[in-house]
Amino acid sequence: MPSPPTLPPWLLPRRPYHAAAFGLFAVVAAVLYGPYLHTLPEGIHVWPQADRLALAINFFDGGFHFWYPRTSGFSPGPFSSIGGVTGVEFPIQAYLAGLSGLLFGRENILPVFRTLDAVMAVVGFWYLFRIVFERTGNFAAGLLPGAFLLASPTFIAYAGSTLPDPFSLSLTFVGYYYWLRYFEPNGRFADLPVALVVLSLAALIKTTCGLHLLAVFGITVLYNFFEPTRFTTRQRLVLLGVLGAGLGAVLVFYLHNQWLNETYRAEQFLATAMPVVPVVTWHTFIMRFFDTWRFEYFSRTDYRLLIASALLCLVLARRSWQRFRPLVLLVLATLAIGYVFYGLMGPQINIHDYYIICSFMPPVLLVLVLALLLLSTMSWRAAWPRHVLTLSLLLTSGYLAYSSIEKLAGRMSDDHPPASRGYTHRWMRGGAATLKQAGVPQQARLLVLGDWAPNTALVYFDRRGITWLAYLPELTVAELERHMSADSLQYVVMPGESYAQLAPQKDALLEAFTPVLVQSVAVLRRRHPERLAW
Repeated sequence: MPSPPTLPPWLLPRRPYHAAAFGLFAVVAAVLYGPYLHTLPEGIHVWPQADRLALAINFFDGGFHFWYPRTSGFSPGPFSSIGGVTGVEFPIQAYLAGLSGLLFGRENILPVFRTLDAVMAVVGFWYLFRIVFERTGNFAAGLLPGAFLLASPTFIAYAGSTLPDPFSLSLTFVGYYYWLRYFEPNGRFADLPVALVVLSLAALIKTTCGLHLLAVFGITVLYNFFEPTRFTTRQRLVLLGVLGAGLGAVLVFYLHNQWLNETYRAEQFLATAMPVVPVVTWHTFIMRFFDTWRFEYFSRTDYRLLIASALLCLVLARRSWQRFRPLVLLVLATLAIGYVFYGLMGPQINIHDYYIICSFMPPVLLVLVLALLLLSTMSWRAAWPRHVLTLSLLLTSGYLAYSSIEKLAGRMSDDHPPASRGYTHRWMRGGAATLKQAGVPQQARLLVLGDWAPNTALVYFDRRGITWLAYLPELTVAELERHMSADSLQYVVMPGESYAQLAPQKDALLEAFTPVLVQSVAVLRRRHPERLAW
């Protein structure tokens, strides 16, 4: 009786190992992110998380105008815009989260948003698993790249948040998978257009990933140059067409965003390069890395794995080039991307930990993947070394995944120095419920004192309005009224400590405002909102 045919790689998802890996990653994600689904933006960089959540809420509240996204702050000024309309990278996550409000209610936009990002992270883990497993047949080795990412405090903190970076990175891993699969002995040309389409979507969502799209296409062109018979004329035209459509979509959306930013005087989302000052910025980055970000980027175990992987790749460089040439070229290309990105955005990397997600994490993960593939090529005289290696990989993956729970809890807590020393949103917690109990209408427009971020306080208090980091010792009641009159604001909200600083002007303040609530949060209502105070 003839033996059944071997399944080609693209049918391997039917095998139970793939289902088991996806199930394991899904369970870990559920345990990791389940407790935080309803938690408003927390941890390091609440500001950009709140900006993205504000997009989703205002899609729901404002009629789902995809081409005119808006946030909750609606006055022109630093980090704000006219009417809140702003240019922003392809906001598909926020739009889908906003649409979910039609099915599950407005109050569930946030948990759906977090779930979307967490699900995409699982997809990214799974495709990393497939890259390794389908070339080694080792289940434990396939789990390690995903577990490696789970142990990165930076990645896990944002993978279940509202930022686009982990979402786009996961799509990049999907694109890598299909591109690498084409170069397998039984690969199909159809995988290349799929890879370019997925990478184009990743570039739309996060512009940084456009560099990975160009890298993959550039390497493909190199293969065409050195192997002229690899592609037919029709296939070349297909690839050029897909790439042109992808880059065209990115360019059109970029120009649309530039028009929005100019028309609505929007400054909320950074849309320009900030090149490095070579000596000063590099020195600053190194100092900031060791002082703040070293163990936020990756865990100690991650660094040990990375060093071991890099050494193995160097020792077996010749074998790498002979057996896994496309992957080696991709590693080199992504290393170059990291260098280019640093040159374009160096000063911001010092401040924003999530900037490394789409720039420096791809080469790190690819080096680990290459090392795992090289391990699979080693010959063992006995079976036990292979079993010991498999068990070690499995235990390491389990440890990394388990450690992610504590790491995420730390990132979500108030006790996470040194970054937590600068948290300014603590007084806002429970703000929406506080305003509701105080009888402040949902449609009321707020002026929030004591915060610079354009959307953080407005998301926490669940109202539209303006934030203003005024210098309270010099703020007069007349100036406060003028600021509110300009945008027809009815209520002013501030920390209780800020209200206490206005005590010298108590009589004038009570003449112009009615105290609604004076506790840890102070809420005042304008007595004469119809009056223009110029």
